[in-house]
Amino acid sequence: MAFLSEDQRKWMSRTKNGSFAIIVVTLFLVWKSEISEFALSVTAIAVAIVVASKEIILCFTGSIQRASSRSFRIGDWIEVGKTSGEVIEHNLMATVIQEIDLYHGQYHFTGKTITLPNSMFLPIR
Repeated sequence: MAFLSEDQRKWMSRTKNGSFAIIVVTLFLVWKSEISEFALSVTAIAVAIVVASKEIILCFTGSIQRASSRSFRIGDWIEVGKTSGEVIEHNLMATVIQEIDLYHGQYHFTGKTITLPNSMFLPIR
């Protein structure tokens, strides 16, 4: 049985580690543009997830605020910004209204339904 000396073990270790480092650097240099495109894609996906989850949390919080304050219920007429209408449905994420328009001093249904995210009912957005 042949035993390796300490110098031989050091050289073997250095050769393996050096070869691995050269391979990693070479692969990085060859795939540099693909790696940067992938990193950009991952960053874009992360930003999209953050923005979407923020809006979901705002809608859920707006729903809680709407329900706890009992500000309106189905059948009530509401005005949000320049839009007014009759509430026909509400859930955790959105409120749906049937649009009403003032025409020659009288209110008329326009036939349009508008879905408003519940985040619009928060005082600070």
